[in-house]
Amino acid sequence: MRGAGVVPQIIDQQALNDASAAGPEVIEVPIRITGLVSRIVRLVIFFTLVWIVLLQLPAFMLIRGTAVGSVIVVYACAILVSILMGVVPWIQRRRALSRVVRLLHEYDEGDDQDPRSLAERVHGTRKWFERRAGLVFLISGLGSRQPGLVFRFAPRAHHPPIEPIAVPFEARLLDETEPGFSELWNATLASGEGAGAESLPGADESPGLRRVIRNIRLKEGWFMTLLFLALFANSAYEDYLVGRITVWTIIWAVFLARVFFAPATRNTGEGTWFIVPGGVLIRRVNEKKEVVHRLVDRKSSVLGVFMETRHRWSIVVSDESDLFSRAATAREATMLLRAWTSPIEPPSKEVIAHMA
Repeated sequence: MRGAGVVPQIIDQQALNDASAAGPEVIEVPIRITGLVSRIVRLVIFFTLVWIVLLQLPAFMLIRGTAVGSVIVVYACAILVSILMGVVPWIQRRRALSRVVRLLHEYDEGDDQDPRSLAERVHGTRKWFERRAGLVFLISGLGSRQPGLVFRFAPRAHHPPIEPIAVPFEARLLDETEPGFSELWNATLASGEGAGAESLPGADESPGLRRVIRNIRLKEGWFMTLLFLALFANSAYEDYLVGRITVWTIIWAVFLARVFFAPATRNTGEGTWFIVPGGVLIRRVNEKKEVVHRLVDRKSSVLGVFMETRHRWSIVVSDESDLFSRAATAREATMLLRAWTSPIEPPSKEVIAHMA
């Protein structure tokens, strides 16, 4: 695509004539998200239970109190936690899939097909690990059954009105640190849309720092990042005292560099997302190493946005054949909803061809 984040789009007269058409209604589904304190308490309880279970095993009762025994217990605890962190979510995903399949079957057979009620039933089961797995399976299942639906899963306090973008606009990268996104966001604020929202800094105002902050929010979060920073500082200080660099200092440094500087949402699997009127344009590289563009629009797809933390959201889009997902900031999720519900018609195949 041409340009750094702003892709030229040709708007035909038919799109302007359709501007008065009503966009899809956003189905608001209230959910609860786990706060920082609650997550810390759960982790402490989880690790404590694992530790207690290990110490009560006969094999560890014999070696407890010895130097070798302490090392074995620590490593055994780490291995057991790793297994549980992988096995338990897998079991919960399987159970969530079975539950969604059953509810969708009842939904198909029932007379009163209420998507909001169905989503609330799917979300009703609370889990420690895979809290949104059932909702993702739901979006996937509805993509081939009832296209045109739009869901927002968030606490009631985070259900501000979605004001559709009512004017034609060029395709923009779904990244709030990109100049094109900031321009569109601020332009809609200036025109009276999105009242109450804060404007974004210009393209020349600390772009590097804004990208680092976005990476932290979409990856590990502030608490875990500060924890790893403390571990790195402690390891580096110990290395300074002994006069050599240990492997742990290198590991923490590489990990922090990945958090700060590696792109948060541009990997091969999820592609690069551009918001367009009435949908999203996804640029991906196929098996033949060719760049392909896929338009997923509101008429043939189901969109779901999930609030995970105060700063991190997940976006899931499903149509008859494919499921796409990625992480997003709160502003990016809001802008996608506003573009998705825009009364402007999505770009045609001819328009997309001009974007290559």
